[in-house]
Amino acid sequence: MYMRPFLLNVFFSKRFVHAKVMHRGQAK
Repeated sequence: MYMRPFLLNVFFSKRFVHAKVMHRGQAK
């Protein structure tokens, strides 16, 4: 199934931000 590049970018950007927040939380 083909997804729109925009939706794909939003999906990956959300995962990236979530990963950064989790990493920052574990660092402290």
